[in-house]
Amino acid sequence: MCRAANAVVVGTIHSEENHPISQRLIRLYQPVVEWSLRRKTVVIAVALGLVILTIPVFMKLGSEFMPPLEEGSILYMPSTMRAYPLPKPRSCSRSRTGSSNNSQR
Repeated sequence: MCRAANAVVVGTIHSEENHPISQRLIRLYQPVVEWSLRRKTVVIAVALGLVILTIPVFMKLGSEFMPPLEEGSILYMPSTMRAYPLPKPRSCSRSRTGSSNNSQR
């Protein structure tokens, strides 16, 4: 049964050398690899050049990637243990929000 379902859903499984997608990718990739291996110094020089080109951009970056934090805001995220049934945390959160509304008035 599994083999029949696999044959219908997946189809035939080709080896890497005979797979049509792999053959196309290898035809595209192999000349690039051969050229790169013949001209190692050019590849390394281009890579170093690209790294050097990123230095001015790096110098302009700020030290913080996080947005400014508003100190006055409070994040309240209630969490419970897994053993609690669903109605219990809801009643707890209602009682907390209700008590906080009363304390603000």
